[in-house]
Amino acid sequence: MSACRPPARWPGWVAVCVRLEADDLAALLIRLSGLPGEDDAQRQVLETAAGKLAGSPAVIVLLPEHDTAPMVPGDDTGVRFPYASEWLTEPEITAVLACLRQAIRRACIQIADDARKIQAAVTPSPTHGRLFTRRIGHFQLVADESDDDNWLDESAPEEVKRVLDAILNDGARFGAVRLVVSCNTMSAILAYGLVTDVLRYPGDPARRWLDHDLLHEVIRDARAEMLSVLNAHRTFLKKS
Repeated sequence: MSACRPPARWPGWVAVCVRLEADDLAALLIRLSGLPGEDDAQRQVLETAAGKLAGSPAVIVLLPEHDTAPMVPGDDTGVRFPYASEWLTEPEITAVLACLRQAIRRACIQIADDARKIQAAVTPSPTHGRLFTRRIGHFQLVADESDDDNWLDESAPEEVKRVLDAILNDGARFGAVRLVVSCNTMSAILAYGLVTDVLRYPGDPARRWLDHDLLHEVIRDARAEMLSVLNAHRTFLKKS
């Protein structure tokens, strides 16, 4: 089974593409008939239909209907059941199609919901993008979510799986973090650094996800920049 992707403007809106031979279809109907929400009469109809289809040449094809924009997830998945009445009665055909459409709807809604969660988790927050602020005298260190590119991709499947699991099941956020050291008296940025592919769990203190090597590097660069400014200032005063 595969999912045909829509334009990037609407991530998560997919159509299901699959060809189900009779035995696979029968097994799927048995499994779906046992889900909550199916009454005894409906369950019996589906089980009877599954028994008739097993071993037959029946085929069901799910495919995208590109000429139809979906109103709700799954609406643009077409269901083709050629020659269905060779094996099933009309009520059985109706029950099978209704069962499949419900399954398509559930799967597509779940994918759309997951896509929204992922998109929100990797997009810098306009209201909560500042992760922390530390002030020492006239100096300030801030960490902000950044929209810089990350490097995680399909070349690291286990890490992708770990990140997606954290986002979908634990509410984690993922992305780049920018560190900036500034001087309030000078209204100037002394140094900054960027760390990518940062996975942050809700409630985690900064020490859990902060790249301490980058932190030390940024502070070192800020000190060097401050010394350079002071030396330039001293040189200017001497010449004056």
